[in-house]
Amino acid sequence: MLKISEFSHLAHISGRMLRYYDERGLLKPAHVDPSTGYRYYTLEQLPRFHRLQALKDLGFTLEQMAPLLDQDLSFAELRGMLLLKQAEVQQNIQMEQMRLARIEARLKCIEQENEPSPYEVVLKEVPPLLVASTQGSLLDEDEVASTVFGLFEKIVLALSLSAQTEHISQQPWFLLWSHMNDEFKDMQVEAAIALSAPVSVTMPLRVVELPHVPIMACTQHQGTYRDLPQAIQALYRWAEANGFYRCGLGREIFLQAGTEMDNPSYVTEIQLPLTRDPEHALSVW
Repeated sequence: MLKISEFSHLAHISGRMLRYYDERGLLKPAHVDPSTGYRYYTLEQLPRFHRLQALKDLGFTLEQMAPLLDQDLSFAELRGMLLLKQAEVQQNIQMEQMRLARIEARLKCIEQENEPSPYEVVLKEVPPLLVASTQGSLLDEDEVASTVFGLFEKIVLALSLSAQTEHISQQPWFLLWSHMNDEFKDMQVEAAIALSAPVSVTMPLRVVELPHVPIMACTQHQGTYRDLPQAIQALYRWAEANGFYRCGLGREIFLQAGTEMDNPSYVTEIQLPLTRDPEHALSVW
């Protein structure tokens, strides 16, 4: 039998941690003196302790360690648990890399600009999204809002005629575009409404799943639609200054919206899918 001080010295762990593992049922003493409460361990307990430390090093929580220590898991079960842990660690790494990118971007903005931009840029991950959409052209700057919301009405009307409006999601409506110019002229856009389930549509409507976007740069614009290009250009400049490339269609999310071009109370979120890999970049900004 080894005293707790002797076992802790042999295992290179504090007595406090041994008592904690005892409380959690992970490594109980081989014997406890009933009169003094003093704990004793044996050399045969070292393999269990080493396994506990190995699992801790792999990132398993104490709750996750218990079945791995106490059960004789099959190779398939152990492999499955390790694969789940691998996926969890990879997700955490991706989240921290995005956090690092946001910190680096903010530092560059501080270093490069005497005055901060009125547009705050946030990076986030956007999951796949099922939408019903239709395309249109923006020809007259004064008619942009009415044209866009006319496209939305076309989608809603088509779903209404086929009794499928219950599948319209509560998410805000949005616009997709490959490029944006300052005058909203000669632009091809796609109005899209999120769906909660697949629906049947006929041309010119279509149902598509927008892809998962690992890095989406987002900023919000409060003001008229005529001033939207300012927010879009600010997002473009931010992406270029921070070493990103656009890799998909831009999006406008209408959070507070209407058909007036000059209503200052509108709130619109601008989104750009980005990548750091130039091979996946779009040639058009």
